[in-house]
Amino acid sequence: MSPKESVNQLVKNVVKSAFKKAGFAIDGNVFRKNELGFVKILSIQNSHFNNTLSASFDMNVGLFFPLTYGWRFDWPLPEKPKIEHCQFEFRAADLTGRHQSYVVSSDTDIKQLEELVETELKDIILWFESITKLDDCLSAEKQIYPPGKNCNFEVALTHAELGDLSRANEVFNIFIGNSIIKESELSKMTAEAKRRGIKV
Repeated sequence: MSPKESVNQLVKNVVKSAFKKAGFAIDGNVFRKNELGFVKILSIQNSHFNNTLSASFDMNVGLFFPLTYGWRFDWPLPEKPKIEHCQFEFRAADLTGRHQSYVVSSDTDIKQLEELVETELKDIILWFESITKLDDCLSAEKQIYPPGKNCNFEVALTHAELGDLSRANEVFNIFIGNSIIKESELSKMTAEAKRRGIKV
């Protein structure tokens, strides 16, 4: 079996199996789970350098907020969002701490690699399971993003779209208070918040 075939088999038998059990819909190498106001996404990214001697892949994690997607450019809402549509996305390695690709070559112990992937998938799935409500995104993302990068803005706008303006106001004010975003960008965000009924 070639390295690429081994990677495909590992993804199918280990990754897809784990996410199917976790309740994610599977669409090729993209796994999605819908929650109220947002979508949790994991995708498999195969290396562009895969060849007959070795093959590798990474996993990417994303949070997609459909009610705030494209607020700047009025982009059409994707029917099946992918990782590149997510307002927030990062390497799953930021959750597992491994910080390297999963590589298959002629020297690879496939069984050992499968066990490693299974172990790290548990951490990734536990992180996803910690986010079931919109406000969970506010606490969960703090494990990933540096100061000044958070999803308060998307959560605030989504609360507004879902009709909870009180919570939207609260979250947006927290966002404003902690923001280190450029003034020009902040001005656009504030205008959008006002348009959706948030008191600024």
